[in-house]
Amino acid sequence: MRTDGNLVAISKANKVLWSSGTAGNPDSTARVEANGNIAVYSADGTSKLWSSGLTSANTPNLMGEGYALLQDKGSLVIYNAKGQSLWSNGSAIRNDVNGDGLGDMVDWYDYEDGHDALHVFKGMTDGGIAAPGTGYASTGNNWTASLTKKVHGDFNGDGRGDVAVMYYYPDYSHRLWTFLGQANGTYASPFSSWYSTGNRWGAISRSTLQSGDFNGDGRDDIAAWYDYSDGRDTLYTFTSDVRGGFNNPFASWTSTTWSRSMTKLTTGDFNGDGRDDIAGLYDYSAGAVKLWHFQAQPTGGFAAPTVAWTHDTWGDWDRTHAHAGDFNGDGKDDIATWFDYPDGSDKIHTYVSLSTGNGTFAPPKQAWSLPAGSITYQAMQMVPGDFNGDGLDDLGAMYGYSDGTVKMFTWLAKPDATFDPIKISWTSSTPTAWSYARTKFTNRYTT
Repeated sequence: MRTDGNLVAISKANKVLWSSGTAGNPDSTARVEANGNIAVYSADGTSKLWSSGLTSANTPNLMGEGYALLQDKGSLVIYNAKGQSLWSNGSAIRNDVNGDGLGDMVDWYDYEDGHDALHVFKGMTDGGIAAPGTGYASTGNNWTASLTKKVHGDFNGDGRGDVAVMYYYPDYSHRLWTFLGQANGTYASPFSSWYSTGNRWGAISRSTLQSGDFNGDGRDDIAAWYDYSDGRDTLYTFTSDVRGGFNNPFASWTSTTWSRSMTKLTTGDFNGDGRDDIAGLYDYSAGAVKLWHFQAQPTGGFAAPTVAWTHDTWGDWDRTHAHAGDFNGDGKDDIATWFDYPDGSDKIHTYVSLSTGNGTFAPPKQAWSLPAGSITYQAMQMVPGDFNGDGLDDLGAMYGYSDGTVKMFTWLAKPDATFDPIKISWTSSTPTAWSYARTKFTNRYTT
């Protein structure tokens, strides 16, 4: 709480991530009210200058004895007496491996000699992406990249990004492994938690993993969309424990009419309740699409999906690539879609999350464009993150050129949810110094 009356959240990079917007009111106070609602009052206590807006009418789970908590990962969250999250200011910085307040990009690199490594491309204060450093390297041929599904998240809630790997073994068993991020920007040796014997989980290709804090406890969990061979689809949740390991999964939503192959999934807190949700862009006939919202529940499971946005003449779903992040800094995650046009041009459209509390989205608006012949989405791997620590999520990518060189790109977000021109940072020194084909970036969601 600043002396000018502004309630702010500041990153470790010393940048304001979020503000109540009440500057100019010296000696104001921030209070947690009896029901848990946060408000900023004038110096004489008679005027409410700002409020998180929680009332019994718009928040069914609101009750007395509520409280506010600044999580280790940087989000200010309101909980009720049952410990259920009700509101968040959304100020956590994701994918920050070393906890310096800047988002990073992390790859899994599959070397020719059989060993594997995690490389950390650190974010820089100007929004660029630094040259890679080795975060972890295996000692031998004990990982096979094609048998893994990987997601990035803060699984122990300490404010540093971790990597979780589901591994499929020759005896058809599975394990979940966690690589914990450390303050020096590397990863601790992995440890396993959940284990499935035999073929109880099934082929790893049928699992699509999503990372997010689905129960609002301050630690990211894993949701697994499982596409059964008989046509069923089920969402499972692996909640995380205090170590950053995972508990046994439980099922919530199940469908017999949904097609996983027609759905592009992403995760984010789209309604601002402190729990990450899942969004699915679904392909319909004649170029129509719908964006579905799977709202997370206090248990970490998911409610049946509701339509968040629809477009009857969207175009080619195959040319659409969806990413989630808080691109306008309002505390709720948005969705940016990259559309790769047949003429070779590219556009980013941004769906800005509405503050209705039900996870719907505003109509799309163009956030960035590039003429034909410049770049193509198929030649890059994109990861959202706040790479300059200003409270707005950006888009970062590695681009692989036909001559073998690679470059790191950043699209820095602006408060209106549009993006600056491409910022180019680290570039490989020679065409053979780095292999784009052997690089697979970890994200909050897998394909």
